[in-house]
Amino acid sequence: MLRAFVVLTTAGLLLTGCGHPGGLHSAGATPTAIAPAQLWPDEPTASAAAPDYNDVRPEPVEGVSVPGGNLHAVNPVDVVKAQLQHPSTAFDDPLATYGGAMVNAIDSCTTAGVGTCPVRKAYYRDLTGDGTDDLVVGISMPEHQLDVRVYTLRQGRLDMIMSTFGMIIGVQLAGRDVVVRSADGSPGFERHAVWSWDAQHQAMLITRDDSVRTAHPTPHPGGASRRAPSPAGAPSSDGVCDPFDSCPPDAP
Repeated sequence: MLRAFVVLTTAGLLLTGCGHPGGLHSAGATPTAIAPAQLWPDEPTASAAAPDYNDVRPEPVEGVSVPGGNLHAVNPVDVVKAQLQHPSTAFDDPLATYGGAMVNAIDSCTTAGVGTCPVRKAYYRDLTGDGTDDLVVGISMPEHQLDVRVYTLRQGRLDMIMSTFGMIIGVQLAGRDVVVRSADGSPGFERHAVWSWDAQHQAMLITRDDSVRTAHPTPHPGGASRRAPSPAGAPSSDGVCDPFDSCPPDAP
């Protein structure tokens, strides 16, 4: 009898336990999943595939030496000037597009980020994963636009592995990715593009490109892009730095 009483008591506790605060409760019926509906299934598909905007290659920079293989020892102004002296044959450089005024302003520079020099302060981060820092350079352009370029050293040669130009609102380094916020062209939206190293192309490619609603007003739409139809300063470790404002003094 004692054994039976213990069993019944235990069973009673199990039955009443679900009503105790913190117990399991039903969340209600699960909504029925609805498959996407294909509209106009008989409409002919596009005759040509979308262009691959990530079909890019590294751009060699001529006339720049890298002492000891350390990009920290390279003057970013010298890098930009070298590209002006040896213009690319692969794409239109916006510096050449804007012409005289920009060229003269850069020619008068000696140190990046000083005075009216349009070449911004450089930042460094290992974006390729080879264990050495790469060089991130920003160039202030007319009409509140920004030209951002990333350089790496490969087999003793300086290569530009990322180049984007447009009305950029902000730039972020997240690990080995470069996240670029730019004017979307639609009121209330920003474009967020993530650039990542691609070992096959040996260049930074866009791996994600989103249009994001924002509560903050964005600059008027405008600008252009090159090497990919997307806009990428750089911040201190994984922080945000608005390219139109000065970065924190402790930024790398």
